[in-house]
Amino acid sequence: HVNGPAKYLDIRNHRGSTNDDMIALNADDGFLGYEMTTGPITDAIIDGVYPVDCLQVVRLLSASSRMDRIIVKNIVGTSRDVVVNQSPFGMGAGNAGTLTIENIDVRYGPWFNSPGSIYFSGIGIEGIVDTVSIRNVRWNRPIDNRPVVLFGPSANIGNVLIDNINAFETGSSVAPQRLVRWEGTYCGNMSITNVDWFRDVLLPQDGAVIQIDTTDNGHGINNLSCANWSVMRCSDLIHLIRGYVTSLFVRDVLSTQQLNGSRIAY
Repeated sequence: HVNGPAKYLDIRNHRGSTNDDMIALNADDGFLGYEMTTGPITDAIIDGVYPVDCLQVVRLLSASSRMDRIIVKNIVGTSRDVVVNQSPFGMGAGNAGTLTIENIDVRYGPWFNSPGSIYFSGIGIEGIVDTVSIRNVRWNRPIDNRPVVLFGPSANIGNVLIDNINAFETGSSVAPQRLVRWEGTYCGNMSITNVDWFRDVLLPQDGAVIQIDTTDNGHGINNLSCANWSVMRCSDLIHLIRGYVTSLFVRDVLSTQQLNGSRIAY
């Protein structure tokens, strides 16, 4: 664990097994009475993490102190919990600038946390964040229905870029309910591009590329852009349960389905 204030961090090539966070950057998490120091954490690279049945791999905590220009990349291994989690840990609004997450290929073991929590995801994002970029995520033979990317109820994000998600499901795997799930209060701009989701013909038609289900109809996404999707046997491309999408842009989407087909469901 690295507590703020900190700057110019270079953490590379870590391998191991932990029953908590393998790597944590804590600007603060609200538990001020237990923290040695608090303060901003900026200009950090975490590159090359090899978890072996870890509980959680990388945690980024910011309740009020600034966390900015953080790059997390090249995580390969096995985990029982969330791979990357950006959060104020329920103790503040959050204060994050730019966050880049890329090159993730992690397999999951038995689940530790209960479904419905922010940890029931591959990548979990909460709190106030200026810009999140997520690229090159492999999701092979999932054992449960956790989303690949989950934006929790407190997520308030200016810009989200999700590019190149590859999901593969065989007859023995469990279909995820959605690749991306938005539960947050507000997103200015979200772009989801280059999605390949291959599902075995033995699996029932199920799931959505993005599911929007907020706690209030006044919460949602301003601009949603979707391009270059190849999707096999999902029920909905975009599934809006509660909330809003002000402007929707869709280009080059190929979907092969059963008789009722795939849809944009509002």
